[in-house]
Amino acid sequence: MVGMYMCSVFNHLSARVFNDFIENLDLSDIPLSGPRFTWSDKWGSKFSKLDRFLVTDGFMTAFPHLAGIVLEKNIPDHVPIILLEHMVDYGPIPFREFHSWFDRDGFENIVRDSWMSDLSGTGLDNPWVRFKKKLQRLKSNLRVWNLNYWNLLVTKKKNLQDLIESIDSRLMDGEGSSILREHRVSLLKEVS
Repeated sequence: MVGMYMCSVFNHLSARVFNDFIENLDLSDIPLSGPRFTWSDKWGSKFSKLDRFLVTDGFMTAFPHLAGIVLEKNIPDHVPIILLEHMVDYGPIPFREFHSWFDRDGFENIVRDSWMSDLSGTGLDNPWVRFKKKLQRLKSNLRVWNLNYWNLLVTKKKNLQDLIESIDSRLMDGEGSSILREHRVSLLKEVS
């Protein structure tokens, strides 16, 4: 919570009263970015975070992108702070690919087929719009292709584990042979 300084002497009673005030009103402290302290003595031997923004939950709901910024200190002992609402929208999630995809079966085909297929819609006479639409379709097709790949991989792993469990049951029942044990070892290698 908050502590108050009066002539560089900490007053416990005042700090408790102020902290109770904040708690009773259910105020929230907006985090500050920048320097950690907003006040220092002239020698730089004492630092404190005296200045802050205390707001209600309703205020935070109305302005969800609030930020407090501690500005640069000049001559005075207090550092100015500013409250602003700042939302950063970086747009859609960027297009990404993984190097491991190049080694998977079907990657080249999905890229080629996505890129070469015909587009329909307005604005396609503009080459930048056409390029954007091709990237969007490629991104969508790669997402589906990757999801299918992982679903197949999970299914294959589950089938291998089921097969290992059935071999384990047979081995526990005394039906073990060297061929069955070797088959189990090869299945374990495939699962890992």
